[in-house]
Amino acid sequence: MFIHGKGTVVSLDAKDLSAYGTSCEYELKADEHDVTTFGNDFKIFNGGLIESSMKMEGNYDDTETNGPRAVLESLVGKTSELIYQPEGTAAGAPVRTWEVLLTTYTETAPVNDMIKFAAEFRGAGPVEVTTVGP
Repeated sequence: MFIHGKGTVVSLDAKDLSAYGTSCEYELKADEHDVTTFGNDFKIFNGGLIESSMKMEGNYDDTETNGPRAVLESLVGKTSELIYQPEGTAAGAPVRTWEVLLTTYTETAPVNDMIKFAAEFRGAGPVEVTTVGP
């Protein structure tokens, strides 16, 4: 089933950033180790450590305590809990929860458009995948 992204929920440090977000990119990737030995015609790889990351972009808001500037700017270089629900809050929808390091916070202010923000996170531990309860 195809699912629309408009219901995505993202919160960081118990603050909901969903109302400001316009796109998210969640990524899991693994180290790869070449274990090819003599006599093989094809390379053979084994997996290694897994790394998670998340990028979020959206509309800037200067709200004093809940807007992206106030929430994100203060957490750069710090580890916080990130909750990502790409399918929203319906029963059975996936919930990914993990500790992340906020590595980058960017503001873009074009002369002919609204101010935008972007944030990049690196996983600081395992991603726990659960589902929204009934």
